[in-house]
Amino acid sequence: MRKSLVCPKCEGRKIWHVEAARTPAMTAGYKSPSDIGVAVRGSTWRGFRAVGGYETFTCARCGFTEWYAHGLGDLRDDPEQGVHLIDNEPDAGLR
Repeated sequence: MRKSLVCPKCEGRKIWHVEAARTPAMTAGYKSPSDIGVAVRGSTWRGFRAVGGYETFTCARCGFTEWYAHGLGDLRDDPEQGVHLIDNEPDAGLR
């Protein structure tokens, strides 16, 4: 849908593009928007920060939504935090 700007489910052509998906977060007793990160890095002592983010494309007719991740340069394989890089490239074992 991102390239064609046509919904693959209903062929709708009115598409909402949200550049940075956000969610409300409680901060000091009031709500403020917070970017949805692909993963979180940090610790209880150093604080946490979002890594990467999402943009969405949503069909105005049927609501079908595609999510795309961006800003993944700082993302690291971290199995203890549930972040896994699955490298399925044919030459992955040769590096």
